[in-house]
Amino acid sequence: MDLELNCQEIGCFETVVDTTLYQEETAESIVPDSCPDIAWVLLTTGLPLVTERTVQEGKGELAGQVRAAVLYLPEGEAGLRRLDVSVPFRISVTGSEIVAGARMAAVPTIRAIETRVLNPRKVLVRADLAVGVRIYAPATLRLCGEVQAPEQSGVEQRRESIRAYFTVSVQEKDFTYSDELPLAGSRGAAEELLEQRVELRCSESKIIGSKLIFKGDAELRLLFRTAEGLESADFQLPFSQVMEVAELGEETDCDLIFQLTDLRCELGSDGGPVYVNFDVLAQAVIREQRELPLVRDLYSTVCPAQVEYRTDRLWRRLGSSADHQALRELVELDRPAKTILDVRVDRGLLSCARDGDQMAVTQPLSVRLLYLAEDDQVCCALHQTAVTSRFDCGEGAVLLATCTEAGDVFATPASGGAEVRCALDVRCVEMRRDGVVSLKSAALQEPDPAQPETERPSIVLRQMQPDESLWDVAKSCRTTRAVILGANELADEEECRGRMLLIPRVR
Repeated sequence: MDLELNCQEIGCFETVVDTTLYQEETAESIVPDSCPDIAWVLLTTGLPLVTERTVQEGKGELAGQVRAAVLYLPEGEAGLRRLDVSVPFRISVTGSEIVAGARMAAVPTIRAIETRVLNPRKVLVRADLAVGVRIYAPATLRLCGEVQAPEQSGVEQRRESIRAYFTVSVQEKDFTYSDELPLAGSRGAAEELLEQRVELRCSESKIIGSKLIFKGDAELRLLFRTAEGLESADFQLPFSQVMEVAELGEETDCDLIFQLTDLRCELGSDGGPVYVNFDVLAQAVIREQRELPLVRDLYSTVCPAQVEYRTDRLWRRLGSSADHQALRELVELDRPAKTILDVRVDRGLLSCARDGDQMAVTQPLSVRLLYLAEDDQVCCALHQTAVTSRFDCGEGAVLLATCTEAGDVFATPASGGAEVRCALDVRCVEMRRDGVVSLKSAALQEPDPAQPETERPSIVLRQMQPDESLWDVAKSCRTTRAVILGANELADEEECRGRMLLIPRVR
């Protein structure tokens, strides 16, 4: 007789791809007729923009462009000029576990970008990309929480409750920000925007019912040229959005990823306001802790039971940690600096490496300085560095780590170069995936006529072995734990250890 299993179905997402892809792309560009010839290139900056993401059976694909700004000194003229170059890219990942309906979260970063001058009117831009890709495939987990059995069947169930950690929702939302910002330089009106960059930060997120409410700031930094030289301006642009998610419980963690898909900054007439418009793709990966009742084992005191088991590998959240890193580093300069014009610190992709009982989380950083030398020549310096945080991490555990800037970036001239300071917050969640055995199916069989119940002893004397539980003893003797405890006048399982036990047969 097959027993009826009361099972719960849990909808979740499995991470089927977690990798970093590296790719190099190049593009040529002609200097427009309205711009002067190139004497030499000072520096090149790039902004990766994602324009297309597709997931189909067996394949995920990401496409976009690196919007490069080539800052150069013109022949026969003073002051920096800007040349815009678009470097398209397309990256794909394949795998048998990628299915239709899977969700992709991708973070492209620029490892290096440079410009080679082919002639005064033509350049070649090379961009070295690193793209962190995670693909989440929908899955359904079916777990038995209780078995329905007739009372006369003598069925005993070993039920336990475990805590599991699921990726329960992967959602996204596009939103646009537009504003008109005053741009007043201390050294005259702006004549040309040379560089614009946006850093998106989440300051607060909260799930209420089926809605995820998140707030943050877009930190916009502009570098522009005036008749007197270079200047920069910073703006903090707050945003607030609501995203539809599945109905969730209270014990949730939410990772928000912001990806620019477009950025437009236009300078008004006579160096007036700047018209800013940028498009953002917000992706939310939500994980939830749940208490799950499970039937681990089953037997009958009346007749033989045929039981089939299943093993599921479930994630468990072990804890969370945070580390504050204060970077203070000397950047060597080719020439002594009179004034720092602009400083930029770009974060690469985080990496995690085990070191004994700890996990080392390394954040690579690219520092770029624009400065005015003592002869008033504009110069540039590039510097690569990294910060490493160490977290205790048990055997078999992994870390989900994030790193965000914690405040502004500062740079000041110093002996031997320039001192750069910035603060970073590194946060991580420790997880481990364990195999959990539970009931898949169960059936009661007819008693074996060759072994009638009358031939079973009415009572046996037995000692519980060190590696046994009281459940194991009761199951092997086809009795119950309550009967064993009652017959031996014991209160709990611990009192059974090391003792000879009277084990009556259940009638």
